[in-house]
Amino acid sequence: MRIKKMKLLYTPVSADIESYVKKKRNIIYGAKAMNANLPGYMARYTTDYDIWSRKPTRDVVGMERTLERRRPTTDDYYIRRTAIPGKDDYYGYGKKVYRIVDKETEEVVVDYSNPPDDPNLSHTVRGIQYQTLAHQKMRLQVILADPAMKFRHEKAQRDLNRINNYLRQKRNQW
Repeated sequence: MRIKKMKLLYTPVSADIESYVKKKRNIIYGAKAMNANLPGYMARYTTDYDIWSRKPTRDVVGMERTLERRRPTTDDYYIRRTAIPGKDDYYGYGKKVYRIVDKETEEVVVDYSNPPDDPNLSHTVRGIQYQTLAHQKMRLQVILADPAMKFRHEKAQRDLNRINNYLRQKRNQW
C-alpha cells in the first residue's frame, strides 16, 4: 500500500510572520533573535515574535491581514495597543506596543514597536534581520541594572548566561 504525502492546507503561522518581516525589512528581536543567533541546543522556547518597525501602526495592520488570510472564513486575531511597564524608553520598555492576539487562546502572537536609533542593531540571517547578540547582551545588562525591571531579572539573567556561555565556547574554539 502506498501512502500519499499530505499537503498542508495552510502554512504555519511562523512562516507567514517571517515572510512578512522579510518583505517589510523589519527587525526581529528578543528570544527569536537569540535563537537565530545561537546554536539549536542553546535555544529558548518561545511562541511570540517581537518586531521592531519604523512604522509599527501600519505594519501591525498588514501583519494581522496576512495572518487572517490564512483562514479567510474566520476572524482569529485582533490588535491591542498597550505599554510595556518600565522607564527605559531606549530598549522598548515604557513604549507603546501594538500586539496581535489570538482570539481563541488570548496569547500574544506578535509585538510591534519602534526600534531604537542604533546603526549596529541588526544583521541578516537567511534574508531576515535579527537583533545582534552584542546589542541583546547590552540590553539585558541594562534590564538587570534597573530595579524597576525586577520582574524581568530572572529571565534576563538566564538569557545573559546563555549568551555568555555561547561566546565563551566560541572563543575557546579558536
